Amino acid sequence: MFSKGRTHAPETGAGGAAAPSPNGAGPDGGPARPRFTPFSIGLQVAALIVVGVFLIGGLALIGESRLASVAQNAQRDRQTVEGDRADISQTLTALQRAAATSANHLAAFGRAGDAIVAGRSTSAAADLAERALTDFAQSLQQLDASNRSFAVAVAKSAHMRPWDESVNNDQEASYIKTARERIQTMLKVTQDLPAGLASVVLDNQEMTAAARSGNVADARELYLTRQSPKIAGLEQSLQTLQTAMIDFGVEFAGRHTSLMRATETEAEDRYDGLHTSFRLQVFLLMLVLCAGGALIAIYGLAIPLADLTASAARFAEGRFEVPTTVLGRRDEIGRLSRALERIRETVATEKQTVSTQGREEREAREAERLAFNTIEREVQALRKDRERLEAELAEAANVAQVQAQAAPQITPEALEQARAEALAQAKAQTDAQAQADAAAHKQAIDKANAEIARLKTELEKKPAAAAPDPAHREALTKAET
Repeated sequence: MFSKGRTHAPETGAGGAAAPSPNGAGPDGGPARPRFTPFSIGLQVAALIVVGVFLIGGLALIGESRLASVAQNAQRDRQTVEGDRADISQTLTALQRAAATSANHLAAFGRAGDAIVAGRSTSAAADLAERALTDFAQSLQQLDASNRSFAVAVAKSAHMRPWDESVNNDQEASYIKTARERIQTMLKVTQDLPAGLASVVLDNQEMTAAARSGNVADARELYLTRQSPKIAGLEQSLQTLQTAMIDFGVEFAGRHTSLMRATETEAEDRYDGLHTSFRLQVFLLMLVLCAGGALIAIYGLAIPLADLTASAARFAEGRFEVPTTVLGRRDEIGRLSRALERIRETVATEKQTVSTQGREEREAREAERLAFNTIEREVQALRKDRERLEAELAEAANVAQVQAQAAPQITPEALEQARAEALAQAKAQTDAQAQADAAAHKQAIDKANAEIARLKTELEKKPAAAAPDPAHREALTKAET
């Protein structure tokens, strides 16, 4: 994502078409629109934000699902506890009703026995005693069935199991132990009652037979000595059973309250744990996203921009020999770096071209100066030769005049002849010197003309930007003249 490199290929658009020029001009000459590629910094940041939003949303959905699951579990636990309470309460009520019915039948048997002892309607009392014992036997069967249903409901209920087996709760252990002991006591009582009833039934047969035969004394004796203690024992057993049921009901109410409180506490703990976990996950996710954003900012923006700033500073100082970096990136930074690299290459090439042209111009100007100096020297030599010849002619004329004045005996014809000879000799010397000077002058002028032609040819080949200044042009014109 943060690739660096120095090699790059020309940017092309779709179908191989050339990309917009790096100076920002579009195909129609106007400003080019910014192009976003899959590697753009903006798209990277946007993708990071989108990923973060999706991850946070996913965490929120997962957290909501887990919270809903916790709520469902808590609701199911409460329903389980309430269902067990309802079952136990229903079976306990049935057991209490059966015990009360048994106690009523046993009390009816006691009243029939008291009537026999008092000698009142002994035959009717005997019939009443038999019906009371029959009803008591049936109620004991119902009592035993209710007690077994109660024991099963208690055994399978959540109240008889530790709510959290990982915690050593002495109060729960004590309740479960006490409840099991009470259930065992109640089962033992309901199991012992039929045996006591059988003995009472046997004695009741003798008592009722004596009462029907009119032997009230024997019937009274049987009831007082044998039936009455047994009835007291049955009443005591029923009282024990009822006391155990009452104690169990009281303890069960407290146990149920503690279980309901435990379910609420556990649900709250799970809620708090899930909230803490969700906050921690969101914090870690935000930390990762911030770290990713920091990496993008450092390696995707800060470092490349520092390199580009250094390159721009070198360009401002006129140093174009060091190429720019991060050319291999395919985002905005890479395109900017490649544009600067093209600018650097263009400026460096133009600088090299200007340097070469400047050197050629300096050489041309130096050649022009040398040619001008040569022409000037030749012109000065011509002037000196002309002055020398004029001086020699004047001197020859003076010599001839002096000689003429110093020789008066010479006739005019001789003087004229001597002057003619002197002039002829001077003319011959002058012609010879003039021919030699003319040949030298012609050679110098040809050389200067060749140099001027060469300079004109070079000037015509150079572009307008490299042409000499007006002063050089004027000097060249003067040299030609």
